[in-house]
Amino acid sequence: MKIFLSHASEDRSLAREIQLALLSFGHQVFFDKESLPAGGDFHTRIREEVNGSDLFIFLISPHSLSSGKYTLSELKYAEKKWPHPREHVLPVMIKSVPFEQIDEYLKAVTILEPVGSIAAEVAAEVAAKEELKAISPPSVTSIAGSWRDPNFPSNGSRITQVGNSFRFNGWGVLPNGIPFMSSGSGIVNGQNITSAYTTKYQNGWVSNGECMGTASLDGSQMMLTCTDNILGTFVSSGVRE
Repeated sequence: MKIFLSHASEDRSLAREIQLALLSFGHQVFFDKESLPAGGDFHTRIREEVNGSDLFIFLISPHSLSSGKYTLSELKYAEKKWPHPREHVLPVMIKSVPFEQIDEYLKAVTILEPVGSIAAEVAAEVAAKEELKAISPPSVTSIAGSWRDPNFPSNGSRITQVGNSFRFNGWGVLPNGIPFMSSGSGIVNGQNITSAYTTKYQNGWVSNGECMGTASLDGSQMMLTCTDNILGTFVSSGVRE
């Protein structure tokens, strides 16, 4: 797992202990600016490290929550990547802080409050998260609703979904001006989409095809690669309205 460890410079010694404990379990841990290769813009590269992480650990202390601290900027980068911290952010209370002073984003999940070795308990909590993730089925992205193709504004579809199964009806116009209507069904597995369809064209053609692709995590966009017995292989994109 790739982990970003956010901490105040005043808490570096304890953060280093946590880093070493996580490294011993095989995790990649971004610790501080020393983890960055030389060169490049510091702020951009920190943001990229947060965006590339699987888990964001925030060490809560009076120092890390102080106004002007870079830890608060790192926290905002995490919030931008994950609008809700569930499953992605682990706040750890390393020094007592009044609850009302803690950022609301961090309070949206359970804060780890170690009673023994902080490094050992953080490593154990990360291991538990990994185990839970391994046994939990992927969540099903909802793609129900009205969709349009941003590249072909006259093309659209309507999807109904029950669980991980969906059905759809589509309409539009080919680049050569021939109108069409389509219908089909498919399966959503996490963010992965597979479907099969039949399309009827105004000139009398009838085609069949299959599509595979992915939807964005929030279900607002999708990108599919389709194979059609008349049109061949093509890419279809969609934006939910």
